[in-house]
Amino acid sequence: MAPIKSSTFLPSSLLDPPSELELPRSELTRLLALVSQHVCDINDAATTAAASTLDTVNWDPKSHGDAVELVRSLAKNEDRAPEEGMKSPEGFDDLLKFVCEKATAYGELSYGINHTGPGMQAFIPGGGLLQTGLADLVGNALNSYVGVWVGSPGMVQLETNVIKWFTNLIGYPTTGFGSFSSGGSTTNWSATVCARRRRFTEEEGFSRAVAYASDQAHMCVVRGCVAAGIPAKNVRRVPTDRTTFRMQVEVLEAMIADDIANGWAPFLVVANAGSTNTGAVDDLNAIANVVKKHPEVWLHVDACYGGCFIMTDRGRELLRGIECSDSVSLDLHKSLFLPHGTGLLLVRDAEYLRYAFSDVNGEYLPRPEDTKEDDLMFPSFCDYSLELTRPVRGLRVWLPLKMHGLGTFRRYLDEKWDLARWAWKELASISLIERVTEPQISVLSFRWKGQGKEMDGKRRDAMTLRLMAHVNKRGKVFLANTRLPEWGVVVRICVLHYRTHLEHVKTTLEEIRSAAEVVLREQV
Repeated sequence: MAPIKSSTFLPSSLLDPPSELELPRSELTRLLALVSQHVCDINDAATTAAASTLDTVNWDPKSHGDAVELVRSLAKNEDRAPEEGMKSPEGFDDLLKFVCEKATAYGELSYGINHTGPGMQAFIPGGGLLQTGLADLVGNALNSYVGVWVGSPGMVQLETNVIKWFTNLIGYPTTGFGSFSSGGSTTNWSATVCARRRRFTEEEGFSRAVAYASDQAHMCVVRGCVAAGIPAKNVRRVPTDRTTFRMQVEVLEAMIADDIANGWAPFLVVANAGSTNTGAVDDLNAIANVVKKHPEVWLHVDACYGGCFIMTDRGRELLRGIECSDSVSLDLHKSLFLPHGTGLLLVRDAEYLRYAFSDVNGEYLPRPEDTKEDDLMFPSFCDYSLELTRPVRGLRVWLPLKMHGLGTFRRYLDEKWDLARWAWKELASISLIERVTEPQISVLSFRWKGQGKEMDGKRRDAMTLRLMAHVNKRGKVFLANTRLPEWGVVVRICVLHYRTHLEHVKTTLEEIRSAAEVVLREQV
């Protein structure tokens, strides 16, 4: 066949196209080996590196001078992206060393929090399971598009399978479905949108809409309502018991009745299945019974921390009633130990989730005219969330579960539960502290008590923070504080990292005991 003759002049870029972004197999193999070596080094260092370089008493950057200098050095001469790339193949190794030694918490000159080590017992730890990193590498290499079913039917089905695993764990019927996202802030917002759209039409508006959440609800619940168009003042904060910090269900019921009588339109109740402050689990069964009396009200359970404990026998009992909810948020980067960015929203009825996000379409998308009957067999994930383009998040859950099975994760979760119970009992032997909230799952808290001296709340708060600062400065353990109604400042221990075992919790208690003695000497 004779070559096609062009009737126009061809620019040189077409005759000599760029090829630098195409890596030969040999070079790709070399780079992957370097990455593997650095990742293994990080993995080895994670268990021995300092838990943190922060004391958390003061989050003001000016209080962390060395870290500020590091940041300034990283920002120096970085106003513009480099015009030229690295000059030699060895440059890639230098780039990896730069990231690992300066921009993370592992290098000698690095600062911050070690989120992958056993001493991380602050906030609600994210595990950073490396198996998920391998899944992400494969997923990024495949670059599958799961926004619409036809883009990658196999990968869509794989992710659908994972979602169904979790709807079954929660106890939802076959109509249940869900969508992955970055985390609880997004999933809680999505649930709010579902509730709002089910309750109100666009024509009538939702100026009378009111939602209910306990005074221990995560801040993202209110932020999600605001992002969904509900004013913050329309989110009723239901008081909690000051011992368990569980929602007072009888007060919730009275508040709903009162709002209805005054012309408001209740549309959403958010219950906790593991609050951030104390790990409190509301009486989900009792709350569900209240909501059942108001069919127009959506029951959402924020189970970002506690939800995966339903895999355990104790968890199933504690979370009884979660199966009656309309939706559930899970952060699999918390109690499934995965890296940050693995949130999952589950809904009892997929149609409400689809209705919330699928009524706007683009003519550029390959869409069948009517697939409603087979939506859950051939789902397009863009119909179930705000995102059209996103990573293949299901793969990062599928691979670890296929590799290890639910039984392995169940044993780890039971261990964390037992460790928290053990720590609570052992804390009683430290006379200088007062235990505050007993673990309902794996979060417990305490505060400074001192030795025979009366002190006001402000003084006690200051001493509690000083105690925590001494623990954290030693670097073996990283703890965080919060403030509880009627208790003031308390220090929290959250036992959740998959690498945290008995030896590490023993270290935590030893550090608390030692720090308490230092604080006592300073007080004298």
